[in-house]
Amino acid sequence: MALLFYDRNAGQGEFYDTDGQGNIALLKSYSGWRTSWTQILPCSVAQSGSPNLLFYDSNAGAAEFYSTDFQANINLLSSSTYSKGWTLIIPCRLGATYTDLLFYDHNRGVGEFYIPDGQGGINQLSSHTGWRTSWAEIVSIDLPHP
Repeated sequence: MALLFYDRNAGQGEFYDTDGQGNIALLKSYSGWRTSWTQILPCSVAQSGSPNLLFYDSNAGAAEFYSTDFQANINLLSSSTYSKGWTLIIPCRLGATYTDLLFYDHNRGVGEFYIPDGQGGINQLSSHTGWRTSWAEIVSIDLPHP
């Protein structure tokens, strides 16, 4: 497993490898990253065969999907502009091949589900209003179905 550390002030990202014993070793360091990313999360949105990352800037609505490889190289899959102000983006599984995404805006009490198109983009599946504006966290959990 690898870990990604992001220093917003410096615009730097560092990938570390873990050894299963609590030790980490630097794999690769990047500089020149946007200093306004508010969320970076792992997901699977494209047929790249490797893990993907979603970078999101809540103030600008900027979103970028990247593919990664086992040497911590990253390659841009797509760049888009989404709605501004999403507080949380939660990877979840709605039964699809890829990682579905739940976008939540606590200011508006809105949640929207998106499904990946397999090419580094996403399509809206549903939108829900009237959600609580006080939720601090939303966690996706696979519970067994009866």
